[in-house]
Amino acid sequence: MRSGFKSGTDWVRVALLALTVAWVVGSLWLAGELETRDWIPIALSGLGLVVALATALWSGLQQKRHLAQGFVVTLWDRWSAPEMATVRETCWTALSEAPIREGKKQIGWMKTSRPDAYKAIARVNHFFADLYGFVRAGLLDEREVRAIFRDTLQSYYCHLHFASIGDTMPREVEIAQQQWFDEKVLGLGRILRLDAVEHFQRYGDTFAQNLQLVRDSQVQLPEPGR
Repeated sequence: MRSGFKSGTDWVRVALLALTVAWVVGSLWLAGELETRDWIPIALSGLGLVVALATALWSGLQQKRHLAQGFVVTLWDRWSAPEMATVRETCWTALSEAPIREGKKQIGWMKTSRPDAYKAIARVNHFFADLYGFVRAGLLDEREVRAIFRDTLQSYYCHLHFASIGDTMPREVEIAQQQWFDEKVLGLGRILRLDAVEHFQRYGDTFAQNLQLVRDSQVQLPEPGR
């Protein structure tokens, strides 16, 4: 996945290259058509225009980057707020304790049996989904999001990677909810590179244990004809 800022930088570089090539081609054409005393002032004026446009393009990109840096810090402050810290602790505890049945940590059952835990998980999931959306929309640089959030989110994704959130819901709702979760919440995990055991510096053992529990819990279907 390409960050909006990465593609934005590439676009500016292409635009600058195109302007430079246009100036060089134009200057060479003028050199062949006009006297030296005539084409040099025109070429210098063109060069000044190229420099001015390049400066404007680069300044705009840098301004966008600085705004995004402020935005990601604001999101981090929101994530680190005391009230959110309580939600995070409830979420993490619930994810750790969620049983694995038929290959998944089933979260949906908590909606009635542990509503506070279910709400905490839902709130954290929506924060992750929003963060994913901001990156995909180009409002945040995925490298900065990875640098700021990746370490602390390891403790959640070592469990979320194996979660199902739609169980106990009507089938159509379950499918829609799980698709949303897989695309956005786990999508952020892919951006953060937290979707395989080798990606975890501090929670690799937990990820591996969950992976083994998933394998052990999967129902072995009988072969056809037996």
